[in-house]
Amino acid sequence: MALALFCCGLTTTAEFLKDSRPVLTVIGDLDVIVNGISSDLETDFVNLLENGPRFGIYFIIAGNTSTMGRGYSKVSDTIKKQKSGIALCKVSDQTVIDVSNKNYKEPNLLPFEAYYIRNGIAEKIKVVKPAK
Repeated sequence: MALALFCCGLTTTAEFLKDSRPVLTVIGDLDVIVNGISSDLETDFVNLLENGPRFGIYFIIAGNTSTMGRGYSKVSDTIKKQKSGIALCKVSDQTVIDVSNKNYKEPNLLPFEAYYIRNGIAEKIKVVKPAK
């Protein structure tokens, strides 16, 4: 059994996780992360992306599809392994998440439309219009 030192004293990892709340981390521009961190920090960030959900740490990551889908970094490679996400562009214009039901003749999205992609299937959705 692994022991860890936390701010509330010595406890096991399992005890800590049982009492902790999920953490949601929002990254508004992946380019900042990919272009602004050292390779050591990039490795740590990839480890957090891959293993965070086991510890209740989840990410919402936004950014340019060229960085996410066509980039050649450890972070981009990890993001491309994701099975679900929301695309604010034509499904055929993104290469981040694999989609089996692509329609290459799809029309442009209307304002406040997006695609929810899960396990290779894209479904058009409406997103909430921001309040003024």
